[in-house]
Amino acid sequence: MPLSTKSGWPLVDKSHWENLHSGRPITYNRESLRFGKILLRYVPSGARCFEVGCFPGRYLIFLAKEAQCTVSGIDYSDHFAGLKEFVERNGVTPEALYHEDFLSYRIPERYDFVFSLGFIEHFKNYDEVITRHIELVKSGGILFIACPNFRRAQWALHYLLDRETLNDHHLPSMDLDAWHKILQRAGMRYLEHGYLGTCRFWVGRELQGQHMRWLASRIGRCSRWIERRLNLPNKWTSPYMFSVSMKP
Repeated sequence: MPLSTKSGWPLVDKSHWENLHSGRPITYNRESLRFGKILLRYVPSGARCFEVGCFPGRYLIFLAKEAQCTVSGIDYSDHFAGLKEFVERNGVTPEALYHEDFLSYRIPERYDFVFSLGFIEHFKNYDEVITRHIELVKSGGILFIACPNFRRAQWALHYLLDRETLNDHHLPSMDLDAWHKILQRAGMRYLEHGYLGTCRFWVGRELQGQHMRWLASRIGRCSRWIERRLNLPNKWTSPYMFSVSMKP
């Protein structure tokens, strides 16, 4: 989900996302979608859904298949041409896909369910980004926002092993209280917010040095072992955070 430099204050440019996705085959596996279960708790069956930062399209496929939703989205990726083909190859025909900059392009429709998964944390002006999400929600509709939680214990691990990934994220944006204030000012009605996962850890790029790679691998392996056995969402070690609200 690349971000346009036209948008204001993104911390990463297009090349970051193009390099991330380049050379990786895109596949769909519903079991690997970490936000799938919680999305199904809130998305109304048959809803018109819109994803901000929709590339590569896995969640569009998921909601269309699992909740019979009509799906649309926006992304600025240079790989955008393959997005529609990938979604349709998996049996889903999107209503609309916009190859545009989210903050400068005015989307004409309003939707029952608007969501983004790992988008707002790349902007210093995250309050403006959240406000643009809210504008897309119709009256009675739901907004779902999620992003990584790189604060507290997660911050310490990334600072030790993967500081470049920290630099790509605006840590003040990872604050549920700040989200709540923005949503409240916009008149949104709070439904739920919290954390997902127990302590999953990963690095965002290939590390330099054998010892660093070994340590990151060991910590990642241990975190996955714990995740499979415990479900204790918390602000200290959980890898993700989310907020759900409704527009009156």
